[in-house]
Amino acid sequence: MPPPSPPGADAGEGPGTLPAVRRAVRQGKTRPLRLAFLLDIITARLFVSVLEEGSIAGAARCEAIAASAISKRISELEQRLGQVLLRRHAGGVEVTAAGAAVLRRARNLLHEAGQLEAELRRAGL
Repeated sequence: MPPPSPPGADAGEGPGTLPAVRRAVRQGKTRPLRLAFLLDIITARLFVSVLEEGSIAGAARCEAIAASAISKRISELEQRLGQVLLRRHAGGVEVTAAGAAVLRRARNLLHEAGQLEAELRRAGL
């Protein structure tokens, strides 16, 4: 049986787990990390959808998810990267230079994930 977790820690939570990383980010205890560690596939899909649809509300309709959930994911990504990725206004969103760079990488990530899925399907896995 594993030793009990310290008070306030999630059971089985190691230093590299998502809850631990989020806590470190909130507490300002992180070093700059490579984008690959900061951009997960779901956030990438939502970010691309926001820019393709032109608004968070449009992406929310397209992805069948609450607009507030998309907004929160993008805000958290901006916080982790230390960059403003989107300028939000009443008519939708406008991508910043940093956002354009993330958009390119997010599209690449989604493409690679699709390629992996197809490869595994062909291999019968």
